[in-house]
Amino acid sequence: MESGGMEEGEEETRGLAGRVGEETKKLWRVGGPAVIIRLSTFGSFIVTQSFVGRCGELELASYGLVFSILIRFSHGIMGLWLGMLCGSVVQTLVLTSITIRTNWDNQVEKAKSRLRRWELSSQDDANNANGETSGRDSR
Repeated sequence: MESGGMEEGEEETRGLAGRVGEETKKLWRVGGPAVIIRLSTFGSFIVTQSFVGRCGELELASYGLVFSILIRFSHGIMGLWLGMLCGSVVQTLVLTSITIRTNWDNQVEKAKSRLRRWELSSQDDANNANGETSGRDSR
């Protein structure tokens, strides 16, 4: 009986994998052309921008301005919000990973050694300044 239950579970898993595969194919049939058009449009903008960049700074700046305005109108305000959201998410992830990976005990020791060097150099400067002042007064 146990082996029969395992076979049914495997069939359900295969059925689920098969259904996911079928749905993925359907999605690519519907959305694939849109993805290809979007990528080719983006690629043509990159090629155009590289050629415009060789013309001069003013031409590149004007192309960048026109490109950004056209993209904003074609994607609407939702594209702007989506870009801001994605940027915030990426920034949060990067800063979180940096914070987690940092060895804070090591950073504290580095800061202490820098403070000690700074205090010693400021004391040496103060001693040199006092020595120079006493030397000038004796003349």
